[in-house]
Amino acid sequence: MSNLGYPAHSCIHAHFRKASRDSPYICEAGVNMEVWRDLKSEQMPCFLDQNGHSQPDAAHCAHLRLPTPEEIAAHEKVLKQLNEKIGIAIDGVADWREAHKGKSASKVVECPICKGRLHLSIIYNGSVQGHCENERCVRWYAD
Repeated sequence: MSNLGYPAHSCIHAHFRKASRDSPYICEAGVNMEVWRDLKSEQMPCFLDQNGHSQPDAAHCAHLRLPTPEEIAAHEKVLKQLNEKIGIAIDGVADWREAHKGKSASKVVECPICKGRLHLSIIYNGSVQGHCENERCVRWYAD
Protein backbone atom coordinates (compact mmCIF):
# COMPACT_ATOMS: atom_id res chain seq x y z
CA MET A 1 0.00 0.00 0.00
CA SER A 2 1.16 3.49 -0.78
CA ASN A 3 1.45 5.72 2.30
CA LEU A 4 -0.85 8.08 0.38
CA GLY A 5 -3.53 5.44 -0.03
CA TYR A 6 -5.71 5.17 -3.11
CA PRO A 7 -8.96 6.83 -4.19
CA ALA A 8 -12.15 4.80 -4.04
CA HIS A 9 -13.11 5.47 -7.67
CA SER A 10 -10.30 3.71 -9.55
CA CYS A 11 -7.99 0.71 -9.70
CA ILE A 12 -4.83 1.26 -7.64
CA HIS A 13 -2.80 1.11 -10.89
CA ALA A 14 -4.78 3.90 -12.60
CA HIS A 15 -1.92 6.40 -12.59
CA PHE A 16 -1.08 6.83 -16.24
CA ARG A 17 2.32 7.98 -17.46
CA LYS A 18 4.24 8.27 -20.70
CA ALA A 19 7.85 7.21 -21.18
CA SER A 20 8.23 9.95 -23.78
CA ARG A 21 6.12 12.48 -25.63
CA ASP A 22 5.40 10.05 -28.47
CA SER A 23 4.85 6.94 -26.37
CA PRO A 24 1.46 5.61 -25.27
CA TYR A 25 0.09 5.99 -21.76
CA ILE A 26 1.01 3.09 -19.48
CA CYS A 27 -0.69 2.34 -16.16
CA GLU A 28 1.32 1.43 -13.08
CA ALA A 29 0.65 -2.27 -13.73
CA GLY A 30 2.36 -1.87 -17.11
CA VAL A 31 -0.78 -2.03 -19.26
CA ASN A 32 -0.51 -0.06 -22.49
CA MET A 33 -3.64 2.09 -22.46
CA GLU A 34 -3.86 1.88 -26.27
CA VAL A 35 -5.73 -1.42 -25.71
CA TRP A 36 -8.64 0.64 -24.34
CA ARG A 37 -8.43 3.40 -26.99
CA ASP A 38 -11.81 2.64 -28.61
CA LEU A 39 -13.67 2.33 -25.31
CA LYS A 40 -15.70 4.96 -23.50
CA SER A 41 -14.29 5.79 -20.07
CA GLU A 42 -17.09 3.87 -18.33
CA GLN A 43 -16.09 0.75 -20.29
CA MET A 44 -12.52 0.88 -19.02
CA PRO A 45 -11.97 -1.49 -16.09
CA CYS A 46 -9.77 1.11 -14.33
CA PHE A 47 -12.61 3.44 -13.39
CA LEU A 48 -15.04 2.25 -10.75
CA ASP A 49 -18.66 2.98 -9.95
CA GLN A 50 -19.89 4.40 -6.63
CA ASN A 51 -19.79 0.90 -5.13
CA GLY A 52 -16.12 0.46 -6.02
CA HIS A 53 -16.64 -1.98 -8.91
CA SER A 54 -16.02 -1.82 -12.64
CA GLN A 55 -19.10 -0.95 -14.67
CA PRO A 56 -21.14 -4.01 -15.78
CA ASP A 57 -20.08 -3.67 -19.43
CA ALA A 58 -16.44 -2.80 -18.70
CA ALA A 59 -13.60 -4.62 -20.40
CA HIS A 60 -11.63 -7.16 -18.36
CA CYS A 61 -8.17 -6.37 -16.99
CA ALA A 62 -6.16 -9.08 -15.23
CA HIS A 63 -4.31 -6.39 -13.26
CA LEU A 64 -7.39 -4.71 -11.77
CA ARG A 65 -7.00 -4.28 -8.03
CA LEU A 66 -9.58 -2.44 -6.01
CA PRO A 67 -8.35 -0.30 -3.12
CA THR A 68 -8.98 -1.67 0.36
CA PRO A 69 -11.03 0.30 2.89
CA GLU A 70 -7.77 1.10 4.71
CA GLU A 71 -6.17 2.43 1.51
CA ILE A 72 -9.23 4.58 0.79
CA ALA A 73 -9.21 5.96 4.34
CA ALA A 74 -5.48 6.77 4.06
CA HIS A 75 -6.09 8.60 0.77
CA GLU A 76 -8.97 10.60 2.22
CA LYS A 77 -6.81 11.58 5.21
CA VAL A 78 -4.00 12.78 2.93
CA LEU A 79 -6.47 14.81 0.83
CA LYS A 80 -7.94 16.42 3.94
CA GLN A 81 -4.47 17.39 5.19
CA LEU A 82 -3.52 18.78 1.79
CA ASN A 83 -6.72 20.83 1.55
CA GLU A 84 -6.05 22.25 5.01
CA LYS A 85 -2.52 23.28 3.95
CA ILE A 86 -3.81 24.88 0.75
CA GLY A 87 -6.40 26.80 2.77
CA ILE A 88 -3.66 28.14 5.07
CA ALA A 89 -1.54 29.14 2.07
CA ILE A 90 -4.43 30.88 0.29
CA ASP A 91 -5.39 32.73 3.48
CA GLY A 92 -1.73 33.70 3.90
CA VAL A 93 -1.62 35.44 0.52
CA ALA A 94 -5.05 37.12 0.73
CA ASP A 95 -3.55 40.62 1.06
CA TRP A 96 -1.32 40.09 -1.99
CA ARG A 97 -4.28 38.75 -3.94
CA GLU A 98 -6.44 41.75 -3.00
CA ALA A 99 -3.64 44.20 -3.93
CA HIS A 100 -3.54 42.70 -7.45
CA LYS A 101 -7.27 42.37 -7.98
CA GLY A 102 -8.19 42.76 -11.64
CA LYS A 103 -4.67 42.33 -13.00
CA SER A 104 -2.13 39.61 -13.60
CA ALA A 105 0.89 39.33 -11.32
CA SER A 106 3.43 36.87 -9.97
CA LYS A 107 5.66 36.82 -6.93
CA VAL A 108 7.76 34.53 -4.76
CA VAL A 109 6.95 34.84 -1.04
CA GLU A 110 7.73 32.98 2.15
CA CYS A 111 5.52 29.92 2.40
CA PRO A 112 3.18 30.24 5.40
CA ILE A 113 3.35 26.45 5.87
CA CYS A 114 7.05 25.48 5.73
CA LYS A 115 8.75 28.91 5.48
CA GLY A 116 10.23 27.88 2.11
CA ARG A 117 9.66 29.74 -1.17
CA LEU A 118 6.07 29.88 -2.41
CA HIS A 119 5.68 30.83 -6.09
CA LEU A 120 2.41 32.63 -6.78
CA SER A 121 0.67 33.83 -9.89
CA ILE A 122 -2.66 35.54 -10.33
CA ILE A 123 -4.62 36.14 -13.51
CA TYR A 124 -6.96 39.02 -14.26
CA ASN A 125 -10.07 37.18 -13.04
CA GLY A 126 -8.55 36.77 -9.57
CA SER A 127 -7.63 33.10 -9.77
CA VAL A 128 -4.43 32.38 -7.88
CA GLN A 129 -2.18 29.40 -8.35
CA GLY A 130 0.84 28.56 -6.31
CA HIS A 131 3.47 25.99 -5.57
CA CYS A 132 6.05 25.71 -2.85
CA GLU A 133 9.57 24.73 -3.81
CA ASN A 134 9.31 22.08 -1.09
CA GLU A 135 7.65 19.23 -3.01
CA ARG A 136 6.08 17.90 0.17
CA CYS A 137 4.35 21.18 0.91
CA VAL A 138 1.58 22.74 -1.24
CA ARG A 139 0.61 23.12 -4.89
CA TRP A 140 -2.68 24.33 -6.32
CA TYR A 141 -3.83 25.49 -9.73
CA ALA A 142 -6.84 27.70 -9.07
CA ASP A 143 -8.98 28.88 -6.22
